[in-house]
Amino acid sequence: MARRCGCAGSVCSCFVSGTGNATVTGNGSEADPFVVDVDPAVIQVADTATLDMHITGAGTPASPYVISGDVLGGSGGISTEAMMDFLGGVTTPTAGLIGSGMITVTYSDTAVGGAGTITFSTVHSESYLLTRANHTGSRPNWATDYDNVSDAAPSEGHTIRYRSGIWTPEALDTTNFALKSGSVTQFSDWDDVSPGSSGIVVPVWDPGTNKYFPEDISGLFAGLDGTGRIAAQFRPKYNPDIIVINEGDPVPGDAGAGGVGALVWQEAAAPSLIPTSHGTNGGANVAAATGVTKQTTSDINPGDVITLFVGASGEVTLPTTYTVTLSAGAVSGGFATIPPNSQITGSAQSDIIMGICTTLIPSGTSITVKGNQSRVELMLGIASTANLKASPLDKDAEGSGNNSSTLTLTGASTGTLAQADEVAVFMLTANSGNPTIRAYDAFAGDGWIPLFAQIDVLAASSGRSMRAWYKVVSATAAITPKVTVTNPTSGDTGAWAMKSATLMAA
Repeated sequence: MARRCGCAGSVCSCFVSGTGNATVTGNGSEADPFVVDVDPAVIQVADTATLDMHITGAGTPASPYVISGDVLGGSGGISTEAMMDFLGGVTTPTAGLIGSGMITVTYSDTAVGGAGTITFSTVHSESYLLTRANHTGSRPNWATDYDNVSDAAPSEGHTIRYRSGIWTPEALDTTNFALKSGSVTQFSDWDDVSPGSSGIVVPVWDPGTNKYFPEDISGLFAGLDGTGRIAAQFRPKYNPDIIVINEGDPVPGDAGAGGVGALVWQEAAAPSLIPTSHGTNGGANVAAATGVTKQTTSDINPGDVITLFVGASGEVTLPTTYTVTLSAGAVSGGFATIPPNSQITGSAQSDIIMGICTTLIPSGTSITVKGNQSRVELMLGIASTANLKASPLDKDAEGSGNNSSTLTLTGASTGTLAQADEVAVFMLTANSGNPTIRAYDAFAGDGWIPLFAQIDVLAASSGRSMRAWYKVVSATAAITPKVTVTNPTSGDTGAWAMKSATLMAA
């Protein structure tokens, strides 16, 4: 057999060897020819932290090897999970994360080989704020990343509590507050006794134990019927209803509807301290022996206090004295001026005279008041008041002056009253001109009520006016009478004298 190597015969003496993936067997004879075997190339790929490597194909011309790699996390070469953990821990990002407003980051946790991506929304300038969405990871040891958070590891059920400037994991404190789902007995001032499941149970304070305890009070009260009355089975036998009404009020139409009848008890009204006015009278150029007389307009009963208001011109011989006579009835010890001295100016005088009825003074009784000298003008007003003390006078005060134009005249204060329930009276006598040009009324808002209308008495060249007021008081505050003067003639001078007294309720 001819050989290209130049060997003759059936045996070849040439040396044949293989390298790499090629191996040669046989000795080159016809019986044992050279056999060259070539192993295919072994190609593998290895993943890295930033690449996911792949190999395809059989390494043949028909199916060549194809090696490819997927960058983990996109073009940045950082895994999606690692990138989000980094972004979640950033408190002061450096350049590359700066923008104004929000930087919104979304990503997918899809398994390796999929389409995991990180997507940044529209980025503005000058901001460090990030919003993470769709993140399923966690940050272990988060506390160690912040200066104001404790490094202590939390346990199951711990809450975060801010203490001395540090956020610290602590067990929930249940000792200082009550649980909504717990019993009221969890409070230290509540007895642990169960209230039971029936009856009307209310908490009752026990001063011995300083605790509330449950008590059934259903046996302490009688039940009501449909009309709001005690039901028949709870009412004592044969006891009538007692109905209390104010004096003068009508008896209720359904009184006694409970059975036997009803006892109606009228509560007495509070004793009235309102004076009864008997009117006024007066005259000009009144002689001392004549005086002024006025008839009573209603009965004055024993115990009633009679108050006489006497106004006069200013002519006077001191001391001023008065004589009071009655056509019927009597007073205890006669009448007395309150106080003993009159209140007088150069042309006006005021006096309050008081007596206590001991024998009925019937309506129409003449009461005459005479002074110890004749007067150009003399005026008399009469009032009577019930329900006063036997010695009723508490305080009195007087004042006088000479004023003009429209003004307010202020009398002297009575000082603090001895008791709250009293009636106060005051009077004014003034030079009112001729013809009368001045009108007088109590100061608005002070609560005074007129006892009678202004009485005017005119002589040939002068005129005097008198008026009196009252009010019931319910406090011990001092009484200061004031009178508003209406004077249409500016600069026209008018002298005045004012007197007041307070009388105590019985």
